[in-house]
Order: sequence, then structure tokens, then C-alpha cells
Amino acid sequence: MKALPTLVSVLIIGAVSAVVVTQRLKLTSTGYEIGLLEQEERRLQEEKRRLDNELSSIESRESIERLVVQHGIPLVPPESAGKTGKN
Repeated sequence: MKALPTLVSVLIIGAVSAVVVTQRLKLTSTGYEIGLLEQEERRLQEEKRRLDNELSSIESRESIERLVVQHGIPLVPPESAGKTGKN
């Protein structure tokens, strides 16, 4: 008769232990995943900073003028850009 309550107690303790172990494994796995995601976030932030710097450099007036001259594109003064010569 006393074997049944003891068996039930052992099964409950075993089930609770299994849940605790499972939760601990999930916690460890989630912590590892968070670490990887934070590392990826830092890498992407650095890449964004680099690309923003590159974009600023490309968009600078000096850079544009240098590319225009380098490719032989004629520079038209702003006041004559809209004129077609048919006045």
C-alpha cells in the first residue's frame, strides 16, 4: 500500500526534474543565441557606419566634380543649363 504513494512521489519528482532540466537547456540555448545576435548586430552597425561614410564621400561636391572631370563630362554653368540656344 505504501508503494503507490512512494511511486507517485518519485514520478512527480522525476517529472519536475525533467522540466527544470529542459528549461535550463532552453535558457542556455537562448543565451547563446542572444550572444550571436548581438555580435551580428555589432557587425551590421559597423557596416552601416562604413557605408554611411562611403555615401557621404561619394555625395560630396568635390567627389562629384572629380568624377565628372575624370569621365570627361562637360561642366555647364547653372545659369546656362536651362537654355537651349534658341532665344
